[in-house]
Amino acid sequence: MTGTEKKQEALKRVALALNGQPIEDNKAFLLDIAQGTAFPWGQPPHQRVTFEELQSSGKLGLVHNTALRESIIIYYSGFAATEDRLREKVGEYSDVSFGLIPSSTGGATVDIDLELSESRYASLAQSILDSDLHLHITREENRAKDLHSSWISRQERGIQLTAEIEAELAK
Repeated sequence: MTGTEKKQEALKRVALALNGQPIEDNKAFLLDIAQGTAFPWGQPPHQRVTFEELQSSGKLGLVHNTALRESIIIYYSGFAATEDRLREKVGEYSDVSFGLIPSSTGGATVDIDLELSESRYASLAQSILDSDLHLHITREENRAKDLHSSWISRQERGIQLTAEIEAELAK
């Protein structure tokens, strides 16, 4: 399961609880809220580095087909544009969640302290149910769908582009 799929599934479970479905496991509920704040997107760093090395070394010129070279450049530069577009859709779900859940690391992300007592998990879950997080869940669910759709589209294009490159280099 991809990170975007995990985010979507977590948000579905959170939405059910925020809409009145009883919470069976408070700790799992809190973990779902944290998973729902994730931004599981991005070109793997090694791919970005490989592309930058190809570009700076001039080895991108090994691909003689100009249209294919342009497609490669557009593909890799498109990651940043897509990330920017997806970040523009950020709502308040993460901020509200961050304010409701004590961080185990004190970092800038929502991460659950896994050493809390069951009563503390229950108290945190209730405070979330009493909060206005429900006002932000639909926007985050829609964003998660867009994240997933964009990721799948980029992945499919990457596979197609790889095949085109391999065919070109085999000539």
